Amino acid sequence: MTDAAAPAGAHDGDVAGQAPLHRYWRLFLAVVALFVVQATFRGGAVARVLEVLLAGTALVLAAQLEAARERVLRIAVLVAVGSLVLAVLRVVLGRDGDASGGLLLVNGLVVAAGPVLILRSIARHPTVSVRTMIGALTTYVLIGLFFAMVYRAILLFDPGAFASATGDLDPAAMQYFSFVALTTVGFGDITPVASLTRTLVVLEALIGQIYLVTVVALVVGNLGRSRRQG
Repeated sequence: MTDAAAPAGAHDGDVAGQAPLHRYWRLFLAVVALFVVQATFRGGAVARVLEVLLAGTALVLAAQLEAARERVLRIAVLVAVGSLVLAVLRVVLGRDGDASGGLLLVNGLVVAAGPVLILRSIARHPTVSVRTMIGALTTYVLIGLFFAMVYRAILLFDPGAFASATGDLDPAAMQYFSFVALTTVGFGDITPVASLTRTLVVLEALIGQIYLVTVVALVVGNLGRSRRQG
């Protein structure tokens, strides 16, 4: 069936095995909610559980984009549930201080897997559509969230890896710094000091700029165009 003969709204549904538009919107909203929680709450048990819950939800929603791969969805559910159980157990056991390195690693893996699943899904879109654009923007936000978790993990082992002129480097501050680096704004109120953190910050800035001028620019510039037509 050609595009002209396709039923109305077909491009928003499962066309040729593609995930419908509402799945991309749900994933985008879950990622935005995760961003808000990490930017708003200053740590603590409730914030940690919410963070893991939202990250796990985003992972499952991203796995649902792989409609033909039920194994991917099952693995995503297991990882999401496992990380949530770990977070809840830490609260029940009274370990409600800063998140441990192990928990940050699990949460980081949850966020890191999202972009891979999204990019694999949008790479199969026969037409550059709203789904493609939402997927690309969601991936951009997830990149920033992933680096924020990496910086938080580094601080657990090396508190002097960053210098701040504004106070303590809590999770919200590291997320702020991550997106400042990703967008190359560079306010200078938080500065990487260690060689590793400097390298990671430069890498994040490069990824952010290259992603915007290639992936996002190409998606926006070719919106509505069939890939078969170039």
